[in-house]
Amino acid sequence: MALLHSNIVKYNATGGLVVTTAGFNKNAVKYASDLNIRLISGQMLVEMWLQEEEFEVEYIKNIEAF
Repeated sequence: MALLHSNIVKYNATGGLVVTTAGFNKNAVKYASDLNIRLISGQMLVEMWLQEEEFEVEYIKNIEAF
């Protein structure tokens, strides 16, 4: 995360993302929140994927209804 933060500063970005298939400890969560870095755990990643799948299924159903 320190490398990400240094790149945020270097490129004048407003924030960043760290994605993992596992999770984050309390120190990582605190560090990231102080630096506008969003943490996405494996569980969150799966939940995001499932929400997108649901959206696409509904979208396809609407297209087929025409």
